[in-house]
Amino acid sequence: MKKTINRIFAVTGMILISVLLFSCGRKTVLIDDELPELPPPVAAEVGTPAPAPVTEEEPEGTGVVVPEHLMTKETGLRSGMWYAYSETGSSYYCFYPGKNSDSGVKISVEDGVTSAFKYEKREKYYLFHFDKEDDNTSINVEYLDSDHVNFEINGTYYEQLEYVSDEQYNEFWFYTNKEIAERAREYYRKGAANPKVADVLVINAFEMPGNEVTLQLTKKQKNKTTGDIETVVCDSYTVNRLTAKGVDSLGFSVDIR
Repeated sequence: MKKTINRIFAVTGMILISVLLFSCGRKTVLIDDELPELPPPVAAEVGTPAPAPVTEEEPEGTGVVVPEHLMTKETGLRSGMWYAYSETGSSYYCFYPGKNSDSGVKISVEDGVTSAFKYEKREKYYLFHFDKEDDNTSINVEYLDSDHVNFEINGTYYEQLEYVSDEQYNEFWFYTNKEIAERAREYYRKGAANPKVADVLVINAFEMPGNEVTLQLTKKQKNKTTGDIETVVCDSYTVNRLTAKGVDSLGFSVDIR
């Protein structure tokens, strides 16, 4: 019995020695000691749960949604060039950015004449001062979307504004009515059976929405039957005043640059 007990102790001792020898030279990793504490979420304080992700929702209604950096201070119109179509005469508006966002310039499409302006917000309308402070033009603004607005000028006529470019007016280039009319004359001359007819053409420019203009080419001639002097339409071109490209009266493409 004594031998048996001694044998059990011997075996147990050998097992313990083996375990110690097997562990020798190996490093036990204690997670709490070895791994650094993870930092809190970005912009969150320790002990404060991370904020839930923000989901941008579509704005309700039909109001204008314009990025803030593209707004002017008073009207919400984006800085840059706007084409303003009107039956009384079209033009371009340039609204300045930044600290000058209460200012701009209006440019006639007829001859390129500019009129500087400043504007201020009143209770129910905007007051524009063109060229001089005592020139007061009241404008009611109807926002359609970020690229389209309507101006009601002094309660008498309307302008339909369409956003064109983020350029400023000294960077922006277009054909005035006078310039593009002469381009039309020369284009007609190149294809005419009698090029000299181009010299007597009367060219009328009819402004249209979307930067377009229709150029009607007419001449006077005598009716052989009645002897009356009549106006005859030789052709017409509807072109974009930024590119001078469009179509003729038959729908064929033209480039009158």
